[in-house]
Amino acid sequence: MLDAAEFANQFLKHVQGCPSGRIACGFGSSFESWFRVELATMICKSGLFERLGFDYRYPQLKGKADLVVESEKDNVVFELKCFVSGADANKQTAWPQQLDRLYHLVAEGHARQSVAVATFSGYRQEKLSGFLSKFYPSPWTVAGPYRFYEEEETPLQLVVATFNVAQKDVGE
Repeated sequence: MLDAAEFANQFLKHVQGCPSGRIACGFGSSFESWFRVELATMICKSGLFERLGFDYRYPQLKGKADLVVESEKDNVVFELKCFVSGADANKQTAWPQQLDRLYHLVAEGHARQSVAVATFSGYRQEKLSGFLSKFYPSPWTVAGPYRFYEEEETPLQLVVATFNVAQKDVGE
């Protein structure tokens, strides 16, 4: 299983090593596709999973998750969302629905783990804390927020939340 904090730290280091990382993290814009590609690149480099797929289709539901990775033991489904203050009203509504689908994938035995990767730009700490409480109630494990870079001109923050079969079994 992926550990939320360890995974977040690996992704921070990966982005910091990308020539375009400072640009993607330094503007008040949503670069969701860029983050998705870099997330897939990091996962492939890890060698932990045998197969990677884009646009995982949820069983018996409309919609697709951003990524799925598989190994002999694990099937992990990822959703990614980039929030920018003042430009994400629809995302604030859609993200809890996506998280609910991720939760049910594990709860219903379709995946061993769900991973929600979110970035936040331009939010005051109080607002961001409110989002984290609203988006990731127990039993989600949350790591972050972490800044990608320490400089003020790159204020983007990362949050990684996970839910897995062990958490499901404890809650039952």
